[in-house]
Amino acid sequence: MDLLLILGLMLSLFGAFAFFFIFKKKEVNSLKYYHLISRWILGLFVFILAYIGTDLWSEQLGLTPLSWSAFFMSFVATTVLFVSWPLLQYVQQIFGGISTEQSKAFARITNTPLNYRVFLVVTAAVTEEVLYRGYAIGVGQHILGNIWIASIVSIVAFTLAHIHWGLSHLLTVFWAALVFSCLFIYTQSLWACIFAHICIDVVGFILVPAIKAHKSKRVSSKIKAG
Repeated sequence: MDLLLILGLMLSLFGAFAFFFIFKKKEVNSLKYYHLISRWILGLFVFILAYIGTDLWSEQLGLTPLSWSAFFMSFVATTVLFVSWPLLQYVQQIFGGISTEQSKAFARITNTPLNYRVFLVVTAAVTEEVLYRGYAIGVGQHILGNIWIASIVSIVAFTLAHIHWGLSHLLTVFWAALVFSCLFIYTQSLWACIFAHICIDVVGFILVPAIKAHKSKRVSSKIKAG
């Protein structure tokens, strides 16, 4: 059973990274639904490995009912990420600003239909938290022997999995991974991490594009009226 848990750890840390390069090499459109579905399959697979490999899979993955204290800490983590966002953007500007890869990736996503972006947000929040927090830290600490070692490995893997967004964006990803990892360690709740992750991505991929689109329409209307 230990071999199954180790296999699950390898998949949780490097599975998404490998999928990206496989799709890229085969020139598969990463914005298609089947690319996101592959994330669900990966998350489900490591979930099954945890279920088979340990009797304490539910507790280790953080699937215990969400308590009020865990919900509050999820709100705190979300607030920390939002408040620190301007500083991260400032630092990113110092190191070259928004990369071409990041701009193109964000533009491709924001130009997709709303239902796709909702599915993207839910997929990213659920599958990434299952892989990098629930399994990599929750189960990984028992494989690696220490929760802090498991957390460091998880943070590095999560950050590198977003390298296709450009190097300058990795600071933001690293900070988010650090906050989510601390949230999981403190609350031992996967639900708290999923909630915080959803809140962040909803703002980035749904609310911000909607606000920009609304402003663009207002400017266009003023120009036509003028």
